[in-house]
Amino acid sequence: DDGGEACEYRFRYKKSGGEYSYTTWTGAKTTGQTFYEDLSGLDTRSLYHFNAQAKNSAGESAWGGELSFTTKLAAPTNVQATDGIHTDKVVITWTKSTGATGYQVYRDGVGLEWLGDVATYDDTEAGAPTITPGAAVASDGEFADKVALSLSEQSVSNGTSHTYKVRARNATGESADSTTNTGYRGHGALTYQWQRSAGNSDASYSNIPGATTADYNDIGAPADGSGRYYRCVENATGAAQA
Repeated sequence: DDGGEACEYRFRYKKSGGEYSYTTWTGAKTTGQTFYEDLSGLDTRSLYHFNAQAKNSAGESAWGGELSFTTKLAAPTNVQATDGIHTDKVVITWTKSTGATGYQVYRDGVGLEWLGDVATYDDTEAGAPTITPGAAVASDGEFADKVALSLSEQSVSNGTSHTYKVRARNATGESADSTTNTGYRGHGALTYQWQRSAGNSDASYSNIPGATTADYNDIGAPADGSGRYYRCVENATGAAQA
């Protein structure tokens, strides 16, 4: 009972067998109102006991009944995701949390599988690099001894940039999330393989030996002027063929 006068309040808290620490007097609460205090500098994975006390001009109350809480695991630190180092995956690494028995990596806010007591994860499902096919052009009757082939505006881009974070857990529960880091899959150099149709139709293609550059002169085209179709297959390590 506050006697009709608002009260200041404070908490005391300690680990089992330890000495009490005290918060400062603060607030202006009346009977039935809730009060709280944010504590910092606590040990992780630790059981703390606490209770509260109030005071006003009439004096200090007795300490309230004791309660307890357990602090969480510390979040993993130093989370790093590779930036284009690998064409087939993004590698995420972190510094372990003391006392943790497992970890979960999050990609763009979505939790992936729970892992054991490890400090690295290979995300092979990260977005793959992509090839933008070039525009293929073949000369049409311009030369007597060849068909000039050319490719333009082709490109290959890195995989999707993803944001990663990591969470730890043990028997007491899960940690808060780590800080985030972005990573993405890289790609290899573009390679080319020109192909020629067997006849004058868009079908039955086969590779032209040695035709592995963006621009190529096909001296093996039919000398009698018969028409042929051409296409260029483009590849880059890590990306789907175009």
